[in-house]
Amino acid sequence: MGSKRWDGRKMYDDSSVGVVVPAYNEEPFIEAVLTTIPEFVDRTFVVDDCSTDGTWEIVSSLADRTAAQRVTDGGTVEPDQAATTLASAIPDQDIVPVRHESNGGRGAAVKTGYELALVDGHDIVAVMDGDGQMDPTQLERIVEPVAAGRVEYAKGNRLASPDHWAGMSRWRLFGNTVLTALTKVASGYWGCATRRTGTLRSRPTRFANSISTRSTTTMAFSTTC
Repeated sequence: MGSKRWDGRKMYDDSSVGVVVPAYNEEPFIEAVLTTIPEFVDRTFVVDDCSTDGTWEIVSSLADRTAAQRVTDGGTVEPDQAATTLASAIPDQDIVPVRHESNGGRGAAVKTGYELALVDGHDIVAVMDGDGQMDPTQLERIVEPVAAGRVEYAKGNRLASPDHWAGMSRWRLFGNTVLTALTKVASGYWGCATRRTGTLRSRPTRFANSISTRSTTTMAFSTTC
């Protein structure tokens, strides 16, 4: 785990918290997402996956207004190069904007953000998508069991109750249900009721994944399950 290089950490239960925000063509939503990140978050890593709309301009402008600096000359990086290219260039600011030079998909954006958070020395890393579908007020419910050491990974479940997916289209609900079932078969994690179960890593840094806007049920499991 990287060393903690910044002063004035906010901390949550003696743990530093970083948030990864993957974004692709999220111009209508990205500013609201970034301006509602909870106060206990130490640093937000916004990874623009080569958007073709105004996402990068909004992220850059907001980062500038909050005294952040772009990472590397021009603020761009190829997917899979974050750890080696950006490790020494992470600014001592709240928001770190990074832009992929080519579109690598959501997974690549999350990976870049995770790598940056790891080399930056955060104890807990959460993911909140740039589309505004994850409620920032629920983040503490996900971070708390990880910070307390009860679990290594925590995740929200948007399919736990009909009330949670009331506004979801039938096709999207069907797709989520099918992909959830396939993920359970492939991974063996039958207790995970969502298709984005994340990756468990045997590192000192612990991970949390933010809860869906409509979800009020927290799901958590440890690396020993």
